[in-house]
Amino acid sequence: RMMFGFPKKSQKVNQYQPINGGSLGGVLKCVLASGQLFSIIREAENKDGPIVRTESFENRGQSHLDSIFGHATKEIFMNLYAFTIDELHDIQSLRGEEIKSRVYGAGMGLGEVSLSKIEKELDKNCGEIFKPRGMARIGMVLNDVNKIENEIRQAQGNLEKFDELNGMASRLDKEKSVLKKEIGDLELTKKIYETRLEFFPVVIEILSAMEEISRIENVSSFPENGVRKLHLIQLEKENLLKRIQEEERSYDGLKINLRNMVVNDDLLEH
Repeated sequence: RMMFGFPKKSQKVNQYQPINGGSLGGVLKCVLASGQLFSIIREAENKDGPIVRTESFENRGQSHLDSIFGHATKEIFMNLYAFTIDELHDIQSLRGEEIKSRVYGAGMGLGEVSLSKIEKELDKNCGEIFKPRGMARIGMVLNDVNKIENEIRQAQGNLEKFDELNGMASRLDKEKSVLKKEIGDLELTKKIYETRLEFFPVVIEILSAMEEISRIENVSSFPENGVRKLHLIQLEKENLLKRIQEEERSYDGLKINLRNMVVNDDLLEH
């Protein structure tokens, strides 16, 4: 209680109140494995926790004390090291072998479990199995054991194959990653070439136009209303081309009529 605190009044345990009245509290002096001395000063009415005092420092609070104990809980300490007065009273009425079982059970963290009771329970179970009437049960157990052993042997036999396949899967995953990267690079290169191929005719036309422009002589002076005059000339040119096309169509029509014309030679002779 000096190490982990006094129980609350609501808990159904012996509070060990002072005979002549007063408050619970005290001083517990301890020695660590390193040889360091320290004192624990605790008062039940003080809610700030215990005082941990050494030759070089003094701290207050349960957290400082827990750090010294390696943060072991109260339950761990009770199971491993502590006996209550009620447990000591029970132990006095037990035989030597049962006392040893209780001590071992506490040291193993078993609480109030007795090793002698566990031993008797095991003897009882073994007797039920190995008695003549338990032969059928033994056969079933042996069949289960053989089945499990076969499964273990099969699993062990497949373990090497599993490791081999696992290694192969890892290698294939690495190769897959490398191939994915190569495919991505090739697709990017393909897109670049496709873009170049698509724009190649346009680039050729631009270069040809630039070459033609470079061959044009520089005009020192541009005539007045040159753009308007050029537009009129272009219109006149288009009109002339249309007239030429109409004359050609008329000429073609005359040629057709001429070929279709029938000449009466007899009539011409008379």
